[in-house]
This record gives sequence, C-alpha cells and structure tokens, in this order.
Amino acid sequence: MTSPDLDVFILGAGPAGAAVSLGLLAAGVQRVLLADKPIARPFAIGESATPDVPDLLAKLGLESDLGRLGHRPYHGNLSLWGGGPPLVDDFMRRGYGHGWHLERAAFDAWLRAEAVARGAQLLSPTSLSAIAPDSDGWRVTLTDPGPLFARVVVDASGRRAA
Repeated sequence: MTSPDLDVFILGAGPAGAAVSLGLLAAGVQRVLLADKPIARPFAIGESATPDVPDLLAKLGLESDLGRLGHRPYHGNLSLWGGGPPLVDDFMRRGYGHGWHLERAAFDAWLRAEAVARGAQLLSPTSLSAIAPDSDGWRVTLTDPGPLFARVVVDASGRRAA
C-alpha cells in the first residue's frame, strides 16, 4: 500500500479547481494541491457571471458582492446562435437580480488566492506528464516537481481537458 502524499490532487486552478479546493478544505480535507499551467488569455468581451454566482461564492465562505471586488453588474444579454432568432436572457424580468461583468484574470486570481489562504497548495507553472491508477489512488507525474501520489484526482483543466 502506498502512503498518499495528498488527499486530493486538482489539475487546473481556474474557477472550477479553486472552488473545488475551497469546498474540500471547508469539509475538512487537509492535503489539497492545485496544479496549473497558466495560459495567457487576452481580455475577452463578454466574460460574465450569472446571478446565482454570488450565492455560490457565499456558500464557499467568500465575498458575494462582486462589486466590492471591482466587477460591474449587468442586467441580461442577447445571444444569436446559428442564425436563429435572438435568445434574450433578461435576469431582471425573471426575478433573479443582475449578473456580473467580470475582469476574468482578476476573478481567477482572487479565487486561487482564497484557496491558498485557506490551506490549498498551489503548483504553477506545471503540467501533467502522466497519470496511472495505483493501489489506493493515483500516481501523478508532473513536469515539476515530479511524481506524487493522491487518493483522489479532479480534472478541472477546462476545455483543454488535460
């Protein structure tokens, strides 16, 4: 039997990975590692959070007023998909309140910093080289610092699905 270096290894330190780590830490999981290979992203118009995000942040024990963090409210959007009729998502008429325009790099950095402040370890930059099941978990090999063992692995690497 291999002794685990980590309880949970999370590949990806964006919003999903940071939120998973915050939830695990709040539940008492102690050895959580976030591993990330940051990708330079240009500013993108339309980065936003839906009206339910503040409640989810509050459940994680985080600031739920995104305005205090420098993000700006928005009240709905109009989407066109494949030439069909416009899809209107007007939060105010549905009674959900407003959404938020996000400065995405700052939002992601804030979530990562909160996870680290609460006890998660962060390795960045690093990449996954190999992963294989082991007797009681997973043998994970990273470009830096190398191999480690985790009881549970979470792939939060997003679209690139490492």
